[in-house]
Parts: sequence; C-alpha cells; structure tokens
Amino acid sequence: MRDMKRHGTNRNSGKTHCKLGHPLQAPNLKPAQAAKGGRSCLACAREYALARVQNRPFDPARADERLRAIAASF
Repeated sequence: MRDMKRHGTNRNSGKTHCKLGHPLQAPNLKPAQAAKGGRSCLACAREYALARVQNRPFDPARADERLRAIAASF
C-alpha cells in the first residue's frame, strides 16, 4: 500500500468527494478508515447504518442533514 501511495497508483488517495458530493476531509472522515489512510464519508456511513437498522431505504437528504450536523459540531 505504501508503494502504491508513493507511486500515485492508489485509487483512493485522489478522492476528494463521496458519491453524493460530500467532501472527504476532516471532520467528515470515518475515524477507523482515516487512521489506516482510507477515505470514507462519515455522514453517508451513519445514514446507511441507521437506514439498515430502521429497515428503510437510504435517504440522501438525511445524509446531507448528517453532514451539516457533523460540520456544526466542529
């Protein structure tokens, strides 16, 4: 993985936004992923998890609300 990063062939190192357009920068990074050098959207991950627990489909508008809440907390 370090070799991939050094040579610029790691496809995740260039990501700047998630599929919904949320920025992939602190504080909107999943902590476990960020510690390993990964980049995953915290707002989307929280909405996916809650939708799964509540047995409902993923709602992008709720993910946007979670992003605003994450940004407001910092």
